[in-house]
Amino acid sequence: MKRYFCQRIICSQNETVLNTVLEIDDNGIISRLIPFKDLTVETSSTIALNGIIAPEIFSIETRNERRPENTKHTENFNYQRLDTENDLQLSANNGKPLILDCGSELVSTVNSILQKHKDILSNIDLFEVIKAFTVYPAVALNQENEIKQGNPIKLTLWPSPESLKQNKNTGIQFRII
Repeated sequence: MKRYFCQRIICSQNETVLNTVLEIDDNGIISRLIPFKDLTVETSSTIALNGIIAPEIFSIETRNERRPENTKHTENFNYQRLDTENDLQLSANNGKPLILDCGSELVSTVNSILQKHKDILSNIDLFEVIKAFTVYPAVALNQENEIKQGNPIKLTLWPSPESLKQNKNTGIQFRII
């Protein structure tokens, strides 16, 4: 079993929890989300993480290549490919949730593209950027990618808004937990 404490966890498109311990069993299944204030005993094996935990990166382009029967359902989203030379159209989203797709789910590729677009992405709410890579693409394809009890899931760790303000030159970078 693994336990992670984090100040913020993006569970789904409508739920972000604060100051919570995330417990994962040996099979990679989320067994519990425990508000830190409700813990009676804190084990020494809990790993404290600074930043934001979110579901895994979800690339519509990559998932559609893996499963050709999937069709893109991005009409209700502001879908943007970041791995092309096209300019980002972030201002004309018409209130639609943003999906950012790097055409890859590899950490190194996505982080490289994040670095390339750091000036534009710094003008968008950090939580919306994270959801644009993790939550909204799964919603568009009607696939499960939520942090909730009973779900098998891979997790990502993103920087906190505070750390981004302190390290403006680094841009947004994430890692797999």
